[in-house]
Amino acid sequence: MSIDTYALDLHEPATFFAAFRRLRCPLYRPVDPPEMPPDARRLLQHRAHMTTTLEEFYGGEVTIRVLERARRGHWYTRAVLLDVTGQERPVEFGIMALDLAAVGPEVARQVLEARTPLGTILIAHHPLRTVVPMAYWAFEPNDQWCRWFGLQRNELCYGRTAVIHCGEGPTVLLLEVVRPPDSR
Repeated sequence: MSIDTYALDLHEPATFFAAFRRLRCPLYRPVDPPEMPPDARRLLQHRAHMTTTLEEFYGGEVTIRVLERARRGHWYTRAVLLDVTGQERPVEFGIMALDLAAVGPEVARQVLEARTPLGTILIAHHPLRTVVPMAYWAFEPNDQWCRWFGLQRNELCYGRTAVIHCGEGPTVLLLEVVRPPDSR
């Protein structure tokens, strides 16, 4: 799926970083879910919105911190850190690309405001939606990720690429990487 001047490939996480100036993609490799630690697998191997999964796992409300944004035509892309009430550090790094033309004006307005997690907005406005995980990844955290998550370089982070269909086609492309749950 192409987003004007750059293309996102759900099987190549580095493509998600192309729209941003300050973010760097760490080294990564594909993994099968059984290779992931149990908590990472629980947080990633599902078809639910990550917002609700994180809230259930950590027992608090999810909020977002926008790191960078980009807009190309009707596609809006942003990189965020997700925080959960009661957690000292962010619990997820994510990049999403949303086809603004595929959602109504109220959804587009709320997404562009960047005050509410995407999952919360989609749950409220799109009862017919499907989250489809495409691939799973192990990331070697770079300096940015070590600072955000409070990690050492040798601690792996796990993530997934996924697509959300709202209505007839792909509406959101996602890269979601969770902080190692053991570092709570």
